[in-house]
Amino acid sequence: NKQYKIYGTSNYGYERYIEIVYIDEFVNGLTDSGRIDVGFTDLTIGVPQIVNGVETDTLTSLEIDKEITSVANSVTLSWNPYYIGNGDPNMLSGNIIYADYYFNGTYARTISSLTDAKNIFTIKTAGIHSFEFYDLAGNIQKFNGSNRITINLVNDVLFTVNSNNPINNQIYNGEVILEIINRHLYSADPTITAKLNGNSIEVEKIGTSFYQYRFVNQGYYEVTLSTRVNTGTNNANDEISTTYCFTIINPNQALPCFNVPQNANFRVVTVLKEAADITYSITNLNELWISPATLGTGNYTITLSKYQEELGKTLEFTFKVWINNEVPYIISSIPFGTGTTSKITITYNPKIIYDQVGESYILITGYAATPINAESPNEVQTVVLDRNQTYYIQIFTKDDKLINSYKVIKNEPLNTTAIIIIVVASVVVVALIVVFIVIRVHLKFR
Repeated sequence: NKQYKIYGTSNYGYERYIEIVYIDEFVNGLTDSGRIDVGFTDLTIGVPQIVNGVETDTLTSLEIDKEITSVANSVTLSWNPYYIGNGDPNMLSGNIIYADYYFNGTYARTISSLTDAKNIFTIKTAGIHSFEFYDLAGNIQKFNGSNRITINLVNDVLFTVNSNNPINNQIYNGEVILEIINRHLYSADPTITAKLNGNSIEVEKIGTSFYQYRFVNQGYYEVTLSTRVNTGTNNANDEISTTYCFTIINPNQALPCFNVPQNANFRVVTVLKEAADITYSITNLNELWISPATLGTGNYTITLSKYQEELGKTLEFTFKVWINNEVPYIISSIPFGTGTTSKITITYNPKIIYDQVGESYILITGYAATPINAESPNEVQTVVLDRNQTYYIQIFTKDDKLINSYKVIKNEPLNTTAIIIIVVASVVVVALIVVFIVIRVHLKFR
């Protein structure tokens, strides 16, 4: 190691100098035991020891390689704050070791320490974690010829959502494409099950792919992914399972209310109502409740954020929701719930119903469903009910949820024979009454 000082003076008595320190280059290679030489960084990687099924604070060291796979709950890296080689620590303490950190292939941040304490970095989230180590002097830590060490933490199944890192409980306005990634890390094909609003559903595959799945219907989803991982330890196959939750909202379908609970761990960034910013009117930005009684009916554009520790930054997403609680406007020629022997006329305006509830359809007993959408005509539609039966006039959302239901009854009119019988019976009844009265009067006077 060599040290040089370069300085200069000025006519005003000032003196400036810089110090240049040359350090021997670290030659990457293998140790006598055939392992990667980490003398440059003194890198160690460990996972928590498990004793009697309980995780402890003691770490079990993993062998350093350019790629490591683990199903542990966490992996901890430790390395020197600076590299001095064989030089004077006082002279070379400024030769800081930096670590560029990448999460799922995306640069997250550069890690370093300005103290004498070792750098300690713990990863807990499943994913592909990569590190590149280098110092100020230009030394680079090599891993079997690679500048980067990669740790595959697969305590969960790895996947993307719409080609992005997943955000649990995220809200979408359109289709969701979930893709299982890094298939080579698993020793068995992953399986997938899903629930929509608490009910099990069949998951739609995209084409013949075993790893891409599409979700399109509105509602709350719970998706569970399961597989096995071979970590190379005694050829053990560890079972792993991941549950991902999200919501799809149709912005063209009115909801009576909407909320983002505080335990979803989102922060409200902005709320626009009909393009006007009303964020200032929300007192608690850690949760959100929209209803006709609170913020009123209308179309809302909402931006939420969540901090992602691995990337060291806040991620945002935006979606729209329509709030309206109007009752669809349908008219009947008789009061709903009653009956008549005459023809019954039902009238409605599809455009008005769309403005009230959004994308939906009308279903009348005995008739095909009538879709209601943005292209529906702004004109009165008439349906005449002339068959003798009970009719239900029902309005459903596009995803088959009942909005409202009405009932009318078309009764069968009386035929000629029935009318004659009724008239004769009436005459007989009247005659009997007259006879009864006459007999009573006769007996009284007698």
